[in-house]
Amino acid sequence: MFSFMSAAAHFIILWQWDSYTADLKRGLNRYRWWEYAISSSLMICLIAMLFGVYDLISLIFIGAVNAAMNLFGDVMELRNAGKAPEDVDWTPFIYGGIAGLYSWVIIFTFMLGSPGVEAAPWFVWVILVSYIILFCTFPWT
Repeated sequence: MFSFMSAAAHFIILWQWDSYTADLKRGLNRYRWWEYAISSSLMICLIAMLFGVYDLISLIFIGAVNAAMNLFGDVMELRNAGKAPEDVDWTPFIYGGIAGLYSWVIIFTFMLGSPGVEAAPWFVWVILVSYIILFCTFPWT
């Protein structure tokens, strides 16, 4: 599914090549944020299901708030294109980070509220922590 989504995003970029290259010249990559909003929302929903979130409304909320988090990245670029590093407005990044926390709160709430959570093997906790670290450090790449 991720390969298909990536291929579709690349096709859209080729279809909108002039717009894409014009944005790149301005220091923007708007298509990236929309693709991330979709693909990483699917990813976080799959991670949530892996850790016990099967409630449809919760999964929809996790996907929506994650998409909003990624779209704050688009706002960050739009507000700061062409600015010197000392003039960058970090507000969209901070708001996106706050929005992104809600997904993990729901995942932890479901996981810790599950019966038998104390019987989870150690590697489950290592996997969860590694997912959180990788997911949260993505903005620095």
